[in-house]
Amino acid sequence: KPFDSYFEEDFYNTLKASLKRGYKIQNQIASCGFKIDFVVSNTSTDKRIAVECDGPTHFKDEIDEAYGIHVESDEERQRVLEAAGWRFCRIKYSDWINEDFDRKQVVEAITDLLK
Repeated sequence: KPFDSYFEEDFYNTLKASLKRGYKIQNQIASCGFKIDFVVSNTSTDKRIAVECDGPTHFKDEIDEAYGIHVESDEERQRVLEAAGWRFCRIKYSDWINEDFDRKQVVEAITDLLK
């Protein structure tokens, strides 16, 4: 499906290039009346995780972003989805574009959660 941002497209391409066989990546997945940026599934274990790519609109200001405090509607959305059984991995755009940020660690964290 079309991506909502360059960040999502870059994340998808990074993940797709890094994941080994046995994983499925889907974007813009509907659940509980919301859209999830990505769902990554391990086809062997049937485990899945919701991945959110958090751009600047997910935070009230730079201070909230620095502390990972999301806008209220985003927090409520995650609570509803978690109550429905979703586990989340969140990635901040400001981290993603930081040259010191290790994107490989994100991929490893996602695959570890799916084992």
